[in-house]
Amino acid sequence: MRLAVHEADRGIVTGDERAGGHVAFRLGKQFLEGGVCREVVSLKEGDAVGDFTVVHAPGHSAGHVVYFRESDGVAVTGDLFSTMDTWSRRRRLAEPPAHLSVDAAENRRSILKLAELRPSMVLPGHGPVLEDMRMLERLAEQLAEQTVTEKVGSAVA
Repeated sequence: MRLAVHEADRGIVTGDERAGGHVAFRLGKQFLEGGVCREVVSLKEGDAVGDFTVVHAPGHSAGHVVYFRESDGVAVTGDLFSTMDTWSRRRRLAEPPAHLSVDAAENRRSILKLAELRPSMVLPGHGPVLEDMRMLERLAEQLAEQTVTEKVGSAVA
């Protein structure tokens, strides 16, 4: 079986590299996933997969991607964010916990990148389909403000 992944995650999928990030993320990769795959097709930003375009959206992993279909605005986002609270099952839009991403700040930037695509529908890896794009716009506004605050804080420090 062949597996298609972004070139930044190829080494992890083939077993030639170890996953980085928080210990919980690394342990999940090691024990919860189905092993390695040697037949890997590398993807990069702009590649076509069927009617979808690959959009590199790092953060959850170095090679996390979104599949975006421009003709109708559908975005398959995987683990970029969730649309449901894990415990209460209530509808909400939130970035993944920092310990489940290799780079939480990069994941935030990837969410902003998705918002710039102006999708009409989002299919996340966790939670129900998102059709109310105002929720994505509000999250993007919050993250943009947070990013500006972080930049100002680091410039002052």
